[in-house]
Amino acid sequence: MQAIHPDIASSSARMAIYKQALANDGSHKFAEMCALQCPPGTKATDRAFMQGAHRQMEDMDPKNRSLILDIAKKAGISTQGKCHKAGLGRPEDPAAWVSSSDDVLRVAKARNLNVSGVVNHKAVDNLQEPKRVKLAEDIVQRMMKRTLERDPSLAAKVKQKPKKLCELREAIVAKHSRKK
Repeated sequence: MQAIHPDIASSSARMAIYKQALANDGSHKFAEMCALQCPPGTKATDRAFMQGAHRQMEDMDPKNRSLILDIAKKAGISTQGKCHKAGLGRPEDPAAWVSSSDDVLRVAKARNLNVSGVVNHKAVDNLQEPKRVKLAEDIVQRMMKRTLERDPSLAAKVKQKPKKLCELREAIVAKHSRKK
């Protein structure tokens, strides 16, 4: 017994179609195809994607469609054989005009977008918040150097006791860092 597709198992209507197809001497694949109403070779193909995209552009309000096309034309974008996908960008963005599902995937990867449907891409959450420091290291070093140049007695103390350098660093950070 082969595993039943989760979309079939979650719907009683699809399950009834699946069982009916099996009862009429259909194979598992045929019954699955009937229940999902998805004939072979039509899901996740460029042809199916572009047919849907062109249909979406044709079904759009004529004023909106001509406005979008005018914006693209003014931006110097050739819209011949392409469709605008608003989820990828504004009409003046060349990357938002696609001619295949590969174009959508390429833009989604480049812009780290979540895309689902015929094309699936999950955005990578590698944008970690930068480590917060009270005062940048180059600023601390510059201020320490200036302070030691201006106060020779402090420079002499630092030479005798290196621990004084840590105290100087803490004093500079406390004085010049952002207050909460």
